[in-house]
Amino acid sequence: KAVELFGVELFAPAAAEAKGLYTQVHVGDIEEMNLPYRNVFDVVLCGDILEHLREPAKVVSQIHQWLKPGGRIVCCVPNIRYWRVCKDLVFRGDWQYASEGIMDQTHLRFFTTKSLRKMLTDASFEIEHEDMRIADGPKQRAFHRLTLHRFKEFLGFQILMSGRKINPPASVGVGGTLQSKAAAGSNGAECRK
Repeated sequence: KAVELFGVELFAPAAAEAKGLYTQVHVGDIEEMNLPYRNVFDVVLCGDILEHLREPAKVVSQIHQWLKPGGRIVCCVPNIRYWRVCKDLVFRGDWQYASEGIMDQTHLRFFTTKSLRKMLTDASFEIEHEDMRIADGPKQRAFHRLTLHRFKEFLGFQILMSGRKINPPASVGVGGTLQSKAAAGSNGAECRK
């Protein structure tokens, strides 16, 4: 359990609501902030955030600096290889944004398991866990079991991945225990201290 929670939130009303639960909430665009943290947090959570950033790799490198040695980053992002997205693109030639979901019109970046893994390892994280949230329909679950999980990448609509901080990253593009510090937000990260 986190002793302290810190957050980054783009929208002031959401930040005001979070202030009741967090030790500190920074309001603004995480890509424009120069936060004063170095080797402070045990865990940084990036839940459905990275796909909204112009340069998520720079933010991930910045998060590396915020983490204590051995600290962890936990990410979840939409999976662009989800079968419905592929079907629309391959068979219909259709790449239409939507008001929500994988093709949310606010998504600036798209990820596969491989591309998310590469972004984290390039920022000097050792991948500890990766998984997919599989669409919750009886046909998808049955197909997933019958194919011995070989098509997981196409049945999963969301990628979950965590990594542990290792050596310092070669270059940074932006200027313990689980009872440490944490942060969160709509365009930021949640960090545990």
